Amino acid sequence: MSPTWGIPLVLLVSSLVAALVALVLVACLPPRGPRKSPPQSEDEGTVFLFEGQSLADASPAALEILAHGSPDLPEWPRLMAILRPRFPDLKTELKTLHDRAPGGQDVVLHEPGGTGTLRLRRHRQTLRLTLTGPDRGGAAEATVRALHDELEIHRAALEAAPVLIWQQDKAGDVIWANRAYLDGLLRRPGGPAAPAWPLPRLFLDEGAAGANGRPVPRRISLLKEEARLWFDHVTVPQGEGSLHFALPADAAVQAEKSLRDFIQTLTKTFADLPIGLAVFNRARELVLFNPALTGLCGLEPEFLGARPHLTEVLDRLRETRMMPEPKNYKSWRQQITRLERDAENDAYEQTWTLPSGLTYRVTGRLHPDGAIAFLFQDISAEICMTRRFRAELETGQAVLDTMPEAIAVFDAAGVLTTSNAAYAQMWGHDPMDSLGELGLSEAGARWQGRFRNDAAWQKLQTALWASGGRTGWAGVLHMRNGIPVETRVAPLSGGALMVGFIRLPLGAGAANPAGSTLSAPFR
Repeated sequence: MSPTWGIPLVLLVSSLVAALVALVLVACLPPRGPRKSPPQSEDEGTVFLFEGQSLADASPAALEILAHGSPDLPEWPRLMAILRPRFPDLKTELKTLHDRAPGGQDVVLHEPGGTGTLRLRRHRQTLRLTLTGPDRGGAAEATVRALHDELEIHRAALEAAPVLIWQQDKAGDVIWANRAYLDGLLRRPGGPAAPAWPLPRLFLDEGAAGANGRPVPRRISLLKEEARLWFDHVTVPQGEGSLHFALPADAAVQAEKSLRDFIQTLTKTFADLPIGLAVFNRARELVLFNPALTGLCGLEPEFLGARPHLTEVLDRLRETRMMPEPKNYKSWRQQITRLERDAENDAYEQTWTLPSGLTYRVTGRLHPDGAIAFLFQDISAEICMTRRFRAELETGQAVLDTMPEAIAVFDAAGVLTTSNAAYAQMWGHDPMDSLGELGLSEAGARWQGRFRNDAAWQKLQTALWASGGRTGWAGVLHMRNGIPVETRVAPLSGGALMVGFIRLPLGAGAANPAGSTLSAPFR
């Protein structure tokens, strides 16, 4: 062999040896992940291979079965929905298989009342399910059985549904109905003894589907045994025909009727109220008002019936001068915000003095659902009477203050109610500053400190505290400095008592020092 060929040959042999060694080393390396058992052939059954709840692989027959399941479910719950009706113990056995050590004995489930079997095998995180039948699996039998089971479930659900369900063709004939529809058909007055074909229609005017095929709920009724039954009806297009659903709505109709009757009762009651009522919902839209509101606030019924917002109503009141005029617009908006906030806190109550001279009491009350109710009450007469009464009191007080006699009036409970300026000057304090707190006992103690304790004083005490009822008395008392004071006690209506004092010149009053009892009020 020529030396020229020797070197390349050696290099070639070395390369072959290196490649063989590399192949051996690669073959000896451990696998990088769990080894999947390939699905068996179709002759050995229908095979599903899951890693957790994710489908890792499946035979063609298995994929065909999954294709007939619910498309809204992932592969694992979809397969469980198909297999559990055939193998009721599947859930329990899956838990048992999960608790076993990996690589343990397979679990085989037999179909009750059938010949199908389901073999479960777990290897690490991989679960293998093998479905077989009498002909060793074909997809046709498994698929037909799954569809049959699903059909039975749907049929049982439709028959047991308490909802009337029926199907109509494009001519309007009823071509299918569930048990609830047939019961209503057979039990209605004049109904057939047995269903005919096509089935009679329970409802003559079911309506049609809405635009774009959207269901349009509507209320329909059925006369049954002299009673009218109500249903919420929905129509769904289906091919050239339609599918209909009628949900019982008797309770809803009765509740709506009760609500209408209640609202009518409230409306009649509110209509007779002299107080204006305005109710605003959570969105602050006017939802209820009574006629008194239009009369008190001068708002047109057309305006109120348009469901105006709260701010719109208040703006209209401001424009018509039916609420106090604000100083400027900024303060007006702040007042509106405060009004709504206080009403939401159930604390709004104000007196509106209007430019027209009327006076309204406005009260805001919060309802549990977030609504606000405002009450408008005309209290002009009450305010006028209060002002007149206050003016009369002020006039009477002014008359008493001009009198030289010091006068104090006590009510039936012995509490000082009225005194004049002469009394305050004589006794060095104004008891009106503590009106309702100064009693006859406190006043008597003050008088006793200034008068001599003589026979005339004892007579006064007897007249003030007579057990058989207060009586009139008049006499002359002497102060400790010797000044005589003409004193009188006069009973008034309602159990009240008036006491009067007039200072006399020195030496006067000696003719009747002890005083005398009066049979009539002192004049």
